[in-house]
Amino acid sequence: MKSLSRKTKNILSIITIFVLVLATSESYAQFFQNSDKEVVKLLDSAWNNRGSKPYKSEKFARKALKIASENDDFSHIAQAYNYLGIVYRNIANYDSSYKMYLKALYYAKMGNDSTQIAYSYNNIGGYWGYKNRYFLAIKNISIARDYFKGKNDLVGVGFSDIQIGMWFRYLKDYENSLFYLNEALKIREQKNDSLGIAATLSQIADTYIALGNNKLADSLNFTAFVIYTKKKDIRGKAYTLSNMGYIQGKIGNYKRAGELLRGAVKFSSKIDNPLGLQRALSRLADIYMFENKMELAFESLKQAHANSKGNLTDEDLEILQKFLTYYEKTKEFARYVALSREYSRIVDSLDVNERKSQFDEFENLFQLTKVQQENEKLKEDLNYKERIVIFFVIMAVFVLILIGLIFYLNKRINKEKILLSEAITTKDKLFSIVAHDLKNPFSSLLGYSSLLLDEFEELDRTEIKNGLRNMRASTEKLLQMVDNLLQWARTQTDQIQYNPEVIVVDKIILSTISYYTQSAKAKDVELKIQFKPNLRCFCDKTMFETALRNLINNSIKFTRNGGRISIHSEIDETQEFVKIIVEDNGVGIEKSKLNNLFSNNSSSDGTLGEKGTGLGLPLVKEMVEKNGGTISVESEVGQGTSFIFTIPRVE
Repeated sequence: MKSLSRKTKNILSIITIFVLVLATSESYAQFFQNSDKEVVKLLDSAWNNRGSKPYKSEKFARKALKIASENDDFSHIAQAYNYLGIVYRNIANYDSSYKMYLKALYYAKMGNDSTQIAYSYNNIGGYWGYKNRYFLAIKNISIARDYFKGKNDLVGVGFSDIQIGMWFRYLKDYENSLFYLNEALKIREQKNDSLGIAATLSQIADTYIALGNNKLADSLNFTAFVIYTKKKDIRGKAYTLSNMGYIQGKIGNYKRAGELLRGAVKFSSKIDNPLGLQRALSRLADIYMFENKMELAFESLKQAHANSKGNLTDEDLEILQKFLTYYEKTKEFARYVALSREYSRIVDSLDVNERKSQFDEFENLFQLTKVQQENEKLKEDLNYKERIVIFFVIMAVFVLILIGLIFYLNKRINKEKILLSEAITTKDKLFSIVAHDLKNPFSSLLGYSSLLLDEFEELDRTEIKNGLRNMRASTEKLLQMVDNLLQWARTQTDQIQYNPEVIVVDKIILSTISYYTQSAKAKDVELKIQFKPNLRCFCDKTMFETALRNLINNSIKFTRNGGRISIHSEIDETQEFVKIIVEDNGVGIEKSKLNNLFSNNSSSDGTLGEKGTGLGLPLVKEMVEKNGGTISVESEVGQGTSFIFTIPRVE
């Protein structure tokens, strides 16, 4: 009986332990489930308050972030950072919003959450738009759109479409703007998203205002206003009232314009909406000046200027211009002259910053690296032994790679001996070109730098600026020459590898053209793009970019000041190729030179004496043909030139 009793006790002990473990597991599961519900509730509150009560929204998002971080819930951490970025954007603190978006992207990738990855890219694109980097904005938002489309997330696609449409409007590409905005409207109508419909109608109205169709724009704004009123959306009401007031002012109905704009000021003041308040006050100042109510106009301008957040946006510059108009009308010439000088200084400083903007992408990488370093503590749970094992594995891999590299180099050296004679011949030709064609840019750089150093005290700001502009132009030409020389040298030694892939044509065009905005601006040349969205082709991406780069650079070189260059894509007659056309209204090419244009290495000076290597067009032809395409040229002296090349299309 004692033996049986002991056995029974053991069984009862095991059952007790099992029950306790099960109860504990259920408690932990219930705890995490409750935490998740609380985070979702806090994030919903943050989203609902982002427009009317941004600081309250920030508190909700911060609290959600704290709970999610404690549970290593990467998806909700990313969502919280995205919401914080939107809050900062709504109060015009763009740089802080950008840091939040970068953190959101990092954690979204940690959690492999493609939805939050998409929203992060979308928000990053919005940041670049507010920084007037419209091509970069569209590029990032297009990445987001691809993510949304891959998940069949129509709400996300619509969210991206409305932003792409907005930034195309800022690029004055109204056709693409309306295309994407109408796509967004279809999705939001399908989802019965009334506030989304109102926001899209407002953006479509803005595009029609830019096109001069004030009647249709006013009707769309009124429809949006009615929806915002029903939904009690104060920010939306303020936005539409401001736009309707602006339209009334344009058609000369100043009394009605003033009433609408004062309503916009009233609603914007109820919430923390500095950008909307600034815009409404600036427009109201215009109306007061038309009505000759100069004291009220000045007071409105002062309040508008006070709502600037130091980002120096186009709106801020427009307010300064309106101050100049005010001083001119009130005949305060001393203040007019002083402000004119300050305005010119600001614009000049913006020009310098714009020239540096192509390096912003590198700064992004540094910022992202910093965010990653701040979050390295997430990996501190690795124990010491695991790190030692990883270290030795890495060392073993490194040794194997080193042995393989030595073997490869030894084999390569033997092969190089066979190709040495050909390399020497190519080298001699390369040195000949370098000695002849690179001399002028270096001479220009040396000349301008010597002039600035020797006569710095005697030169005025304009002369110094012109000297620096010329040095930059020489540097850009030198960089293009060196790139073409390197590509040509590789083709001569069969070192260029053909690595085809499916690419989206419009993304490559947008990315490539962004590098030439400053060169075109220096010659007052208009760059216009027009393409069919989402055209895909099968080619080597690097070769495609090299060909397009050379053709755009060539057009800028031979287009006079004030000229126009258009880049557009279309499907050819066979439906099997994508056709890329780079067209300018420059000096044109003589018919006698057209036949040998792609085989002759000679170079002509540009409209401002720009030099070249003569390798660009032969290089373009080789790159296009390696990808299974063709290239042709049409030109008329004094009228301009069109280069047309094709690339195999894929569905």
